[in-house]
Amino acid sequence: PPSPCTTSPSSVTAWKPLPSDSDKVYTGVSRSGVNGRWRAQLSTRGRTLHLGTFATAAEAARAWDIAAVEERGRDVVTNFDISDYLDSDGSLRKDLAAARQSRGRDANGGRE
Repeated sequence: PPSPCTTSPSSVTAWKPLPSDSDKVYTGVSRSGVNGRWRAQLSTRGRTLHLGTFATAAEAARAWDIAAVEERGRDVVTNFDISDYLDSDGSLRKDLAAARQSRGRDANGGRE
């Protein structure tokens, strides 16, 4: 007879993580190793721009969107609505460009 400590395969429930930010897929965003943060990087014109790591995938996706608009122009396909990033004249909002420039040294380890 089977041991009382064993369970049948049908009684074992597979473990599933709770739905989270990681269930969403964003362009230019990947998990950053063992630290649990999200990395944003943009590849354009034969080079890769490392935009930094972020607490959530959505934050990393927004950083990617801003860099993509700066590098590729307003016709780029973004993760979120492009109107979030543009002024009424179609240029990148000044506050977003300034925020990215001020954060650039920290996010890239001193490299631009």
